[in-house]
Amino acid sequence: RPNPSSQRPLSGRPLPSGGGETKGIAVHFCLAASEDGRPLGVLSLDADFRGNGLPESGRWLDGFGRAEELARACPGVRTAAVCDREGDLWDLLRKAEGSEAELLVRACRSERRQVRRPDGGLEDLRDFMAAQPVLSGTSIKIAARGGPSARKARRAKLELRAARVSLLPPENRAEEPDLPMLAVSAIEAEPPEGAEPVSWLLLASRGKARGKDARMAVRRYRIRWTIEEFFRVMKTGLKVEDRRFKRVGDLRKCLTFDAVTACRVFEIDRATRKS
Repeated sequence: RPNPSSQRPLSGRPLPSGGGETKGIAVHFCLAASEDGRPLGVLSLDADFRGNGLPESGRWLDGFGRAEELARACPGVRTAAVCDREGDLWDLLRKAEGSEAELLVRACRSERRQVRRPDGGLEDLRDFMAAQPVLSGTSIKIAARGGPSARKARRAKLELRAARVSLLPPENRAEEPDLPMLAVSAIEAEPPEGAEPVSWLLLASRGKARGKDARMAVRRYRIRWTIEEFFRVMKTGLKVEDRRFKRVGDLRKCLTFDAVTACRVFEIDRATRKS
């Protein structure tokens, strides 16, 4: 890693503008939302994480740290960090153990998580969950989508399975103990012809193997799409991709104001669509 003292401060660096480089900077957002998906505000904004020598995975840990701070500031209120498959990181799963904040992550296939069965044997997490009985069911709305992966809007009926599992650490951390978690499988058993079925495998830091907690995990994971709507407002409403600055620091300052504005515009847009 380069010596930080020998590098120009990121805020003073010129933005890349060609030669195959990204035109802009990478940004990692944490958005606070209520359980019905209403945006509450930007919890954190890291607009230089690919330029400061830190691994991208560290941003997910920092984001969970913000959730922990929020949990401590709001005692009595259940606070949960919700992540997509990019958040399926062993360090993050371990950090959530015993934390004030809860964690919900969609399991990534490439991680190939293994569990320790009650008899001591090892089994692939997905195979283990497929063998569990259906505990409950729920339905979710699938929004229409255009482009190469176009689909029609529909309501998907999901079969829910849940089990308390002991996750094995990755091979390079084999000395660590197993990690207890709740695994929830949500599968669309009868998708429409030609449609890709919904198939989610979720890992929660808290919860029991029962239908109630499985349905809550699915509800929480659906809230993750709130940030996609937030990005839509940032891009189409505030036109953040049209900003023209020469230095990173100027773009970062503008992004901060845009993020706050986008939250308010998003909330108004949501209220208008519901009325």
